[in-house]
Amino acid sequence: MRHATRLLSLVFALAGAGLAAPAFAQAGGWYAGLAGGQSRTDREIVRTREETLQFAPVVQSDFDAKGDAWKAFAGYRFTPYVALEAAYADLGRDRMSSFLPANVSQLAGAFTIDRRVEAYGADVVATLPIGPRFALLARAGAYRAHVRSDVALEGNVAFSDDPTARSRRITDDRTIAHYGVGGEWRFGPRIGLRLEWERFANAGSAFAANESGRTGRADTDAVTLGVVFELR
Repeated sequence: MRHATRLLSLVFALAGAGLAAPAFAQAGGWYAGLAGGQSRTDREIVRTREETLQFAPVVQSDFDAKGDAWKAFAGYRFTPYVALEAAYADLGRDRMSSFLPANVSQLAGAFTIDRRVEAYGADVVATLPIGPRFALLARAGAYRAHVRSDVALEGNVAFSDDPTARSRRITDDRTIAHYGVGGEWRFGPRIGLRLEWERFANAGSAFAANESGRTGRADTDAVTLGVVFELR
């Protein structure tokens, strides 16, 4: 969390520089910004992993769904209501730790899966000004998601395509849907704060029985607070 804390401190420091400016921008033009916060991966990924394990009637899993998140973005506002925005987002890591107890037909085993999700892409952003300093935001677009999974095995667990291996790194790149909502509070014509919730839908490759080269597929949500600068 310390990386997110430092990034949010930078966001507030930059925003403080614009406190004296008077109003919400109403014109078009270029803008850019930086935001940080927290991500959360859908726990459905644990269920799908457990269901595809063969000869494992009992699986005990812990899941750390939260990670540090940050993004850098830039866009062009065609009107006070519509913009096209591009961004890079680092959604941090999630971690699944699973234990397979011993039974009459198998020995005990365990595995961990550390996933990291990054994405870049573009959205159409709709803005609805509410008064001179505040506006509601809604976005939808497409992102290219890169998911990296580091898998480590212990005990009586093996990869289906290489039973001798004890660890491996798996990656997946695919285009996914991206959407979100939020609000923007302007301290002046060229600086403001944004609070947003965003969903990166179905990032990664879905787990499947007898398939080892999968990262796991899940929605990852991010809540971020950021600073935005008008560049015109």
